[in-house]
Amino acid sequence: MQTIAEWETVYLIASVIHFLGVTFYAIFASGEMQPWAEPTDDDDDQEDTAAVDSKAAAPPVNQAASKAAPPVIQAASKAALAVNQAASKAAPPVNQVPARPLCRSTRSPARPLCR
Repeated sequence: MQTIAEWETVYLIASVIHFLGVTFYAIFASGEMQPWAEPTDDDDDQEDTAAVDSKAAAPPVNQAASKAAPPVIQAASKAALAVNQAASKAAPPVNQVPARPLCRSTRSPARPLCR
């Protein structure tokens, strides 16, 4: 079985390794932007045209889904929505737990003695 002195040695070695790494980082790290991270003009043009194309090409999702879906699927989705709404009205919220006093058998400042 290990003694406290042996564990102190283990933690001392681990802390020395950790602080050597922190010191190395503090000396040699820099906050300068690297050349490979700088945006180019081509990247900006591609992002702008992609955003414009996506806005013009696709109508809002709800309109596209209601026009494209066959009547059977529309009826099934309406039925499922009605069932979900009814279930949410009938069931109590999951995260509500009945309140009960937080107390201990001994008196403490954090938790008073139950009576």
